[in-house]
Amino acid sequence: NKMELYPTKYDFKKLITEIIDSVSNEYASEKVEHFARIDSKIPKTLFGDNIRIKQVFMYLLFSTVHKLPHSRLSMEVSGDVDINTNTVMLTCTIAESGFGLSEVEIEAMLSAYTKYDSRQKSDFKGMGLELSICKEILELMGGSLSIKSVPGVGMSVDFEFINYIIEDTIA
Repeated sequence: NKMELYPTKYDFKKLITEIIDSVSNEYASEKVEHFARIDSKIPKTLFGDNIRIKQVFMYLLFSTVHKLPHSRLSMEVSGDVDINTNTVMLTCTIAESGFGLSEVEIEAMLSAYTKYDSRQKSDFKGMGLELSICKEILELMGGSLSIKSVPGVGMSVDFEFINYIIEDTIA
């Protein structure tokens, strides 16, 4: 509960492009199909902690296909503008096909300070702490994080957060 946000003015399109480029470069030599769908109606200039936002996206994107060849990764981002509060709720889904987790594994990973039992699946060692941090960051931004999964099939991470709108022209 000591985490703080440092909001600043930032260009949403530039930030999301940096994130997508990083993922594309990382998985260029892998057999991972990936695509992104970004809502074109998201305002261009936002006010929020862009460093923390990038941290959440990068962690969730890279951990979702953690050591998984032949996987498919998708990211969707949409925005719901509230003109009364001059904010946008950014809703995001990162999904993969390939492995999935059980509900017990997901609960353990989302519980703060709970160490994931690496004897069960050593590939997921350490993911719990990072997911807890992402969840805390998103909650500080008025958002949330949830995971849906089918073991052996795939999983999706759904998250949302609120930013103020500085410039409402479309990104």
